[in-house]
Amino acid sequence: MTAEFSFKEWRERLHACKDFASEEKCDEYLSLLDIAENNLSPEVATELIRTFSDADDFGLMERTRNILENTSRAIFYPVLLQELGALISRAPEKQWAITLVGIELEYGDFDLLLSCAMKSPEEIKQIFLNFIKSDEFLDEYPAALKYLGSRPG
Repeated sequence: MTAEFSFKEWRERLHACKDFASEEKCDEYLSLLDIAENNLSPEVATELIRTFSDADDFGLMERTRNILENTSRAIFYPVLLQELGALISRAPEKQWAITLVGIELEYGDFDLLLSCAMKSPEEIKQIFLNFIKSDEFLDEYPAALKYLGSRPG
């Protein structure tokens, strides 16, 4: 991390503009993403995931997703697992949860993600397993069946 980076200030600014209510807030969010990209840590990744919702984001969350996808898996996977339940609650359409996990299935290291999930506390593990077994996820990512044996239910 750069010496001038203040996580607390960055986090406050990030969450102050995540409603994208004005062009200025969108521009501020983009500048904060640039800062995040140069200061990635588990804490920064956590706050980035916490900005996802079902609200209209004018495509800004795609940039956020790209940053998270390019984050070291040692940082991203534990954060994704820890935040998945809250993400689903915050964005009940589940599109961002489906996308973030699904991209790891298709292009990431899903074996590693699954291994991290299995080593997680029981509640986090169950949220993840129930999610990847869900019809919403399997309808978009049927390749997950290879990790589940067969379609549940």
